Amino acid sequence: MKRLISLGMVVLLFYGCGSKENAKSETNSSSPSAQQSEALATIQKIAQAKKNPQLELQKQQLIKEGMVYLNKADISSALKAFGEVIKLDPSDTQAYFILVQTYMHLKNYDNALQILNTIIQIEPTNGLAYYLKGVASGLNGNNQEAMVSIKKSIEIFQAKKDEENLKRSIAFLQGLMENTSSVDDLRGSKSGNIKPTDVSVNMENNE
Repeated sequence: MKRLISLGMVVLLFYGCGSKENAKSETNSSSPSAQQSEALATIQKIAQAKKNPQLELQKQQLIKEGMVYLNKADISSALKAFGEVIKLDPSDTQAYFILVQTYMHLKNYDNALQILNTIIQIEPTNGLAYYLKGVASGLNGNNQEAMVSIKKSIEIFQAKKDEENLKRSIAFLQGLMENTSSVDDLRGSKSGNIKPTDVSVNMENNE
């Protein structure tokens, strides 16, 4: 139940076009009963998405629209489109990952980390989520947390025999260990320069 309530709150964050203040305001004003109702609504949406193939088409269309907006640098419209995808199916992590990349591009690492924590709740063995959490934590000035997340991604990639992502995580960890006191060096690291396309290419190995 706590996990579902958390998902609901993240949907509020997305639909508000990434406004952290709006999400905070919603959290403060919601009563426990309102949060439970929100969680039940989330369960119904997940069940509906699994039963109705038409929703999958609708989600993919919204994702395409969001990517078009991103290419036009219309961030507000892109975030709204991705937020609609999550409203349709809060358990589908594809839109979450795109949002993470968008927020990281905007250097809004706090929002990126919040979304990554939600992805990890949905898919606890998603190595890519831990890898990106490590990158975002490092860029946000928390190298200690970055190392913890990157080490976790290494464990997952080793277990899944995902050699490509394993090498990337090891290289990034080495960079962190060499530059633990320099966030600027981390930002210049090749390992840190991740593009949204990297997520779509490697996501299949992490589900």
